[in-house]
Amino acid sequence: MKGENRRKIKAFVDTLPFMRKRHRIAPPKLVGHSQWADFLEREFNKPGMRVLEIGSRVVTGANHRSRFAQADYVGFDFYPGENVDVVGDAHRLTEYFPTGEKFDLIFASAVFEHLHMPWVAAMSLSRHTFPISRMSGPGTSTSSRTWACGRCSTLVLATT
Repeated sequence: MKGENRRKIKAFVDTLPFMRKRHRIAPPKLVGHSQWADFLEREFNKPGMRVLEIGSRVVTGANHRSRFAQADYVGFDFYPGENVDVVGDAHRLTEYFPTGEKFDLIFASAVFEHLHMPWVAAMSLSRHTFPISRMSGPGTSTSSRTWACGRCSTLVLATT
């Protein structure tokens, strides 16, 4: 017990220099983490737009359907529940939507870290966006069809 307490105290003391340190990372130019949902609503809640949310089931209280009232919104989740239109596995999206069926926006929030093979799901998603698209999230590039989702929490595929 004595050794464990020493380790805990040392771990705390080791963090002290970083507690007062200011982050020197510039904020995002387009949209920050706390504004992503407002940004997507502003850009894609328009008549004729097709929106697919992966992981749409209401678990934490977040229901994005109302943000896309003017668009054609489809909620997709692994489990049935509130805000789910299609139940299925994101790794096999083409089994639920024909290959030619396209969406202007596909987004997922706090989903990819729960997937067994997020890269497979991302490739499946990319088959359902229009050819000129952008994917963004931690570790992703904004160029067409490039991505790396080792630790993605929020993922967006959108037409440009």
